[in-house]
Amino acid sequence: MDLMYGGIALPDQPTKKPSKPRKPKATKAPTVSEHAEQCAFHQYLSWRNIPHFAVPNQNTASFYDKDVACSIANKKKAEGVSRGVPDLVIFMKSFQLYIELKAKTGGVVSPEQEEWIETINSFPYCKAFVAYGCDDAISIIETFQKEVM
Repeated sequence: MDLMYGGIALPDQPTKKPSKPRKPKATKAPTVSEHAEQCAFHQYLSWRNIPHFAVPNQNTASFYDKDVACSIANKKKAEGVSRGVPDLVIFMKSFQLYIELKAKTGGVVSPEQEEWIETINSFPYCKAFVAYGCDDAISIIETFQKEVM
């Protein structure tokens, strides 16, 4: 049967088949960035009044054009910045703790980081670790606080 619209006959509209219910897409658990993990760990250390600081050793090349990035890298190198130094220095009662913080998933330790960790661990008053996420870093701190007390 044709429908009329303003005196013009419209052909019958084809009927659509009912669509099948869609399966929900599998979603991955959201990944937390290394930056977010380090911010959370910094908050924990601050809350516990544990003296610490972050080593400003990030690559800034992605934020600037190539010439500016090279200039910044050269200045940092001249000042003594070295690739691979752990992210955080934490002062405990009888030693210094160095933590290279990685994201829980996908974090990879570079050869330079492995070399620095080995060098730091060669000193009797220093301990260096790789922590995968804030929770891992907190467990390292709590382990050493129990040993010292």
